[in-house]
Parts: sequence; C-alpha cells; structure tokens
Amino acid sequence: AVVLFGSEVSLSHGPEPAVPSSVLGLGFSQDGFLQWSLIDQLIRDSSGYIKSRSFSLYLEPGPFARGEVLLGGVDPDKFIGPLALMPVVGEGHWMLHLLAVYVGGASRRQAGLHAILDTGTNGIQMPAKAREDLITLIRFGLQKPIDIRLVEGKYEIDCADRKYLPTIELSFEGVGGTVSMEVPQENYVEEFDSSCTSLFLEDSEGFWRIGQNVIPGNYFSFDFDKKQTRGGCRGTDGTRAGVLSGPANGAVYFSFYKNYHEPLSLWLVDKRELDDQEDRALSVGVYSAPQAVLNLQR
Repeated sequence: AVVLFGSEVSLSHGPEPAVPSSVLGLGFSQDGFLQWSLIDQLIRDSSGYIKSRSFSLYLEPGPFARGEVLLGGVDPDKFIGPLALMPVVGEGHWMLHLLAVYVGGASRRQAGLHAILDTGTNGIQMPAKAREDLITLIRFGLQKPIDIRLVEGKYEIDCADRKYLPTIELSFEGVGGTVSMEVPQENYVEEFDSSCTSLFLEDSEGFWRIGQNVIPGNYFSFDFDKKQTRGGCRGTDGTRAGVLSGPANGAVYFSFYKNYHEPLSLWLVDKRELDDQEDRALSVGVYSAPQAVLNLQR
C-alpha cells in the first residue's frame, strides 16, 4: 500500500507566529491539505492495516526521549487505567474545554475557554491577556525571585534560574470530574544561545493551542469517530497518562526518538509483525518533505 502524509510549515515566534496544521496528517480531514487523511487512507486500504479511525501518541520524559505513534488503536502496555473521559468540543480540531490553569496554590479560571490539543506544535499559544496573567502567576509561584523579561515578544530568563520555575497544571473538563495535565519547566522553557525562552506564545486566535509540551510522560489517543478524550492515569513508568481513545484492532506503529537539539527521526513498524520485524528507518528528509510517501509492505 502507498499512502501520502505530512506537510512542511515554516514557524516563527512573536505576536503572530505561524500556526502549524496536521504535520503528519493526523488532524481532521477538513483541517488538512490532503483529500484523505493518513488515517482514512489506511482504513480504506484493502490490506486492512488498521480497523479503527484512531491514533495514539506517547513520549517518554527527558531530553533524549523515545516515543511512539500508533495508528489504529492504543498500546495498553504504556499506561495504567482507569482512564477519565474528556469530550472533544466543536468541529475540525482536537479541542477541549480548559477550566483552569494552576501555578502552585494560585489559579486562573478560564471561564469557558477552549484549548486545541495540537501535538505538532512546540509551545503553548494563548491570547495576550491570558499570557500576561500566566506570567504573573509564575512570578508568584517562583521558588526564589528571578528576572523574567519580555524581549521582542518572548519572555526570557537566565538559564541558571530555570530550576526555580514552578510546574504548570492544566485542568480540563471531564465526564464526572476534571482531568489535569502537568507541564514542568523542562517542557515549557527552551535554551537559545545564552538565555532561556518561555514557550508560552501569544496569538490572536481567541483560544489556547497546547502543543507537544504536555506529551512527555503522558499517553494520548485520539478517536475520530467517538470525538472523545480520556486521561488522568499513571503511565507504566510512573508518569501521568492521558487518552482520547478507541479500542485497538489492527494497528501501525511509528516509533521515534526525540533529541531536543536534533530533528525528529521516525521508524515504521506494522503492529501485526511487531515481534519479528525490525524497525525500518525513514530519513528526516522524507519525513519533512512538503508531501511524503510511505510504502507499506506485508
């Protein structure tokens, strides 16, 4: 089988950064540039590679992390249940209802604000006022006073001071309760040259766009048909896990390593042959092409 996937987007920081969309082709079809999304192409193929219009994503914590994208189901070895259900709101995006943001003992209630879970984005984008309020909460939550300065639209600190930054907790609406996801400073501050830059970015969309910063140590699964999310359990390595998910049948794996100083590398594995098949490497050049092609062979 031959499937098409992916898009290449130029990104920029500042008041109006470019917003990536469906880099791997795993967004809703109306939100992508292909007639058929990667998931739809696989499920329509007569080879039966997947039987569920869902995909899952997992990334270990740490700067040299290994992760996994599973097309067509979930990997129960990566998390421990039970899982809390979070409904997707709206159309065309993996959008959740963001209830509050906690920093230490303080919080900012979002009053019905929505947030898109966009795993292809590096950063957490939000309206200008929300970012100002969040930085204020961070200042109050510091372990010791440090200099947080606004430089050309980005908040910077001295890298030696990043260890004093607090963990951010995002609280989402769930069925019968709330579901929380923690974002430690390692995931929302990035080192550039001699200073460290906050990945809390300003935009004018009117809602939050939460990128891959919430992924490390968590497990996520996205179900197109059920339009729902689950989360709030502990992963098998002791980290928190979250899932928006459906049952696993046939599935295709993407395994990947993420070095924060290097490009993303991908490996492709057919789940049905996972025990006796070595990972096949996809070059970064193929992955980052404006439109890439995968040849799946049984």
